Amino acid sequence: MCNEIWVYGSPEVFDYQEAYRLDSDTNNKLFYTGYLSMPHSRSSGIQEAVENDRDEARILLVAGSGSGGFSLIEHFVSFIESHSETVAFKSTIVVGPSISSDSKNKLQVRINNLPNVALHRFSKRFRTYVHDADLVIWTGGYNLLCSIVTYHKKALLVPDNGICHDHISRAAMLQGIGLVEILSPRELTPQRLGQKMLTLLRGEQDFNAELLPMNGMERIVEQVKQISHDRGSLALDRC
Repeated sequence: MCNEIWVYGSPEVFDYQEAYRLDSDTNNKLFYTGYLSMPHSRSSGIQEAVENDRDEARILLVAGSGSGGFSLIEHFVSFIESHSETVAFKSTIVVGPSISSDSKNKLQVRINNLPNVALHRFSKRFRTYVHDADLVIWTGGYNLLCSIVTYHKKALLVPDNGICHDHISRAAMLQGIGLVEILSPRELTPQRLGQKMLTLLRGEQDFNAELLPMNGMERIVEQVKQISHDRGSLALDRC
């Protein structure tokens, strides 16, 4: 049996006790870390990976590893294919390690014929892509959420039908406090996705990062210190 259950997040965004009807003993073990603020500095090697001109808006699409990730990419690419002569933004698509080489190669063939679209596997340059994006489209993962909030990015969340309940609930809460826009996977079509993207790119950013506690690292360090202190005291009591 564990003494603590650490939750990477905030009960104001997703309350595990309420969502899963935890008993009081289990609920008392929960420790919410908050969210982890990402570094703002970039190494020179990573800096070189991003073009310096800012004549056009930039969209970053991160597919994640869920079953809906590939579908999201296909809808995105289909929209650009049907509007290739009028698209006025640059796109970077980042796929996870679970995508097969065959699927990636098929996507690459389509993307090679499109203007200003790049396809990459996840890499150490990932945070730079987020930092330089004007709009981030993703399926709801925690790590990318932390980067979006840290860098104050417009965000469109397209939940994967196959992901767990807490991701869906977290998405709804984030939209409720104005941090992201959501496009339901049931409504996902190339045209609907394109409309959402363009609306977000043209609109003003109404982003209040203070709504999420971004002091997760500090809380984790303090909690580890407290655990070490408690164990040391317990050891002395036994002597």
